Order: sequence, then structure tokens, then C-alpha cells
Amino acid sequence: MVVTKNEFTFSVTDLQVTPLTTRVNYSIALNNVQSLEQEDEYKLRRFGIAIFDDQGRQLPALHGDGKYEGNRLNYDRRYASTSGTTKYLILKPFVIKDDFTENVKEDQYIKGLETRIELPASK
Repeated sequence: MVVTKNEFTFSVTDLQVTPLTTRVNYSIALNNVQSLEQEDEYKLRRFGIAIFDDQGRQLPALHGDGKYEGNRLNYDRRYASTSGTTKYLILKPFVIKDDFTENVKEDQYIKGLETRIELPASK
């Protein structure tokens, strides 16, 4: 799943959902550059994603790590799964304003990069 808007490209390369955790591998890239300067790295580091289930419940962020490659920052992040059966997840990239808050305000979301991922039906 790839979405591009203005100078950014948001890509989800893998999503794994278990009853306890949701693991997502994604990247945010700066278009029109081959390699990142220090200010570009800072800009990409200020991106996060909030994940919501089909009931509108936000999945709590647990931990993760990232690595710069070329013009992008690749992340491997874990979130707590919500209880019950979920039909889809919505990933909403946002700009981090305070490193210690999980309460993202509406004006922090990056319009046009939101992604909906359908989940396989449980058996």
C-alpha cells in the first residue's frame, strides 16, 4: 500500500495482527531527493502513525525502531491489538509535536496520507 502527497510518500510493506499485538512495517519518504541531509532526517523523524480499528478505537503504541535508507525512514512498530474481530485498520500519519504524548490532535494528521487496510476474515 503506497500513498503519495506533495513531498511525502507513505508505504506500508507488512502488517501482522495477532490477538495481542499488531506489527506494522512502514516507511515515510521524501520525494525528489536521493539521500537525506540532517534536516531531512529530522523532518522524517517527526512522523508517527496512529492506528484505528473498524470501531474507531485507537491501538496503543508499544515500541518500535527505525532506520534511514536512501530518501526514506523505515519503521518496524508494535501496537496493542484491540479485543474482538476487526475487519480493517486505518493508519493515519501525523506530525509529532510532543515526543511524550499519545493524544494526537486533529490538526496533526497529514491529510491525504490516511490508509485503510482490509484484514482477512477470521476462521
